[in-house]
Amino acid sequence: MSTLYYDPDSGKNFVTPSFFNTASGEVEELRPYDKACVRLYVCGPTVYDRIHLGNARSLVVFDLVARLLRRHYKKLLYVRNITDVDDKILARARKEGIAPSVLTARTIESFHADAHALGCLAPDEEPCATEHIAAMVAMIERLLAQGNAYTSEDGHVLFSVRSFEGYGKLSRRGNTNCLDDNLDGARVAPLPCRREEGDFVLWKPATEEEGWDSPWGDGRRGRPGWHIECSAMSRAYLGGKIDLHGGGQDLIFPHHENEIAQSHAAHPDEPFVKHWMHNGYVLCEGKKMSKSLGNFHQVCDLLKRVSGEAIRLTLLRAHYRHPLDFSMQRLCESEKNLDRLYALTSLADGRKVDASALPDRIVEAFEGVEKALCDDLNTPLALALLFSCADRVSAAEGAERARAARALKAAGGLLGLLQDECRLKAAREGGSASLNSLSAKERASIEERVAARETARAQHDFAAADAIRLELVRQGIEIEDGREGPCWRVAQEGRRKAEQEMRREAG
Repeated sequence: MSTLYYDPDSGKNFVTPSFFNTASGEVEELRPYDKACVRLYVCGPTVYDRIHLGNARSLVVFDLVARLLRRHYKKLLYVRNITDVDDKILARARKEGIAPSVLTARTIESFHADAHALGCLAPDEEPCATEHIAAMVAMIERLLAQGNAYTSEDGHVLFSVRSFEGYGKLSRRGNTNCLDDNLDGARVAPLPCRREEGDFVLWKPATEEEGWDSPWGDGRRGRPGWHIECSAMSRAYLGGKIDLHGGGQDLIFPHHENEIAQSHAAHPDEPFVKHWMHNGYVLCEGKKMSKSLGNFHQVCDLLKRVSGEAIRLTLLRAHYRHPLDFSMQRLCESEKNLDRLYALTSLADGRKVDASALPDRIVEAFEGVEKALCDDLNTPLALALLFSCADRVSAAEGAERARAARALKAAGGLLGLLQDECRLKAAREGGSASLNSLSAKERASIEERVAARETARAQHDFAAADAIRLELVRQGIEIEDGREGPCWRVAQEGRRKAEQEMRREAG
């Protein structure tokens, strides 16, 4: 669990961040190898298509981790890789009739746009696999020399799982069980050249256009397997000591299990990773996301309906280790909640938060958010405390209200929320066009009219339904129709107007 420690440099008490360690199965304090520079490595996207909600959850979770670590340590070196050579990339490029490099460059650009929309800060380093082929070849040669890998006549190089005694400990499968389970570990079909079924690919033959010069297979061209990429890139930027290695739950086996085997076998005198951290899956209405079920959501499509911040807020509502059940209704509710939070945050003045100048009940809410995050990234509790802080703003008056609003913005900043200056400006100028301005009676009236519209639609009285929609639009209310039913929010004309003005001022 998190504990308090005293920092003599600042004269303040801090809470040490603690996270669940997949390797130990327990929540543990993060104890970096070197407190002067914490090292974080996170597995990034395979850039063949736009990111979906599952990718987005991992992005947001580890952005939050990085924000927290930067707050608690003097320096953070955050590395998030990009996989830009892979079977899926090559298949998509062939299908579109373009070079793989054209596809990956386009997809990386869209990935950065989606990540920015989600409020994710850029990592310190973002290496691409194709930039580190030489390091991968060198690591594979070490594994061959030490007897942990073997070659085939056709140019494959494979890792011998049985040669590494600790294989399977992270996923708790054990070495023997992993031999049969690792068939898909290299993202290729089963290979006859494998000595045992669990052995995974380090290097594979490739065409002249899709590969690199290779020391194996009589000089024919080749390309790396998926797993060796992260081992080589993490070592290039973080050395043999990584404090925290993160990714989605689906990467525990085989990807991270294989990283451990390669890295320890190649450099047995180095510790590699101290703390493993994994986020859970995203479900849609209780079901796994699937294109065939029509519940597969890419971030770029959701951004056409709501703000990226609403997506971020929705992704933070469940604890990162638990499944997140997503729905469009919850997404629209997040947007409405943000309207209210921004309306309250806009009441702050421009001064920084000084906890000593805040009433105790507001300080407790603000500091509680940080303590919740330090306790295994407890975002449900952190958000509950954030909304409690918002309630304090509503209840306060005069100068205390402005101070409470500053605390609300600062608390939101810990979560990567409430920092959009365009939206703050729109909230200040919006007046009655903010959710917070609606009384309980007004909200009930809107809900009643939305229900009446649904009744009219069910009775095929579309003229009446359109009339109700127009009536609500004139009141500044937008309705979004989704599979789960309609949801409403305060219209965002003020926000869009503010964004246009700020672009003009900047340009």
